[in-house]
Amino acid sequence: MRTRRQFRPDSLDHALEPRQLMSVGPRFSASALSRLPDAYVRRTGGAQRIVDQVDEAFDSFSKDYLEAQRVYVASEGQEQLFRVFTSQRITLLSQDLTRALSHVPGSLERLERKDQRKELGVDTPLQAFLIRRIVGRNGDGNDGSLSSILRSDTVIPPAGTTGPELSLYTLTATNAIESARTTTINAARFLVGGRFRK
Repeated sequence: MRTRRQFRPDSLDHALEPRQLMSVGPRFSASALSRLPDAYVRRTGGAQRIVDQVDEAFDSFSKDYLEAQRVYVASEGQEQLFRVFTSQRITLLSQDLTRALSHVPGSLERLERKDQRKELGVDTPLQAFLIRRIVGRNGDGNDGSLSSILRSDTVIPPAGTTGPELSLYTLTATNAIESARTTTINAARFLVGGRFRK
């Protein structure tokens, strides 16, 4: 009786070659391809567009926030105005992200679980994501959203702060913004996979 043999390379000389993506369509960067499922990339060809729109929205937000922080620190104690600016600018960021992510399949479908719809007061995965991660719940200042982080006392420097102390406040805010950016790009993948709908 004949036995089956399994291929087992015994040295690095026989190692398998790296996989190559063969396509006659538009070229995407490897990072964009890894962010969204292959079926979505093949179906729309727009993976890079979505990532670019999300990046553009966060770049604009970051630039505006850091400029407002510089003006606030140089001013005489206008903390309340800085908090209002932050809230309004996060609302604009949320609108930009809605424009970008509403094209992702599944983002505007109805949430299946009633408890999710009732808890957040929204019907779609996109709305649920934006409330949980970007805008936050009304009145809840400690919900882990970008809004609550950027409006907290640990991120807003006291007026007149300078030097290394100001740098730490700025880095804390920048880290929160970049974390929200990465979470948003990953959310596009989860929306396509249907993980928020279950």
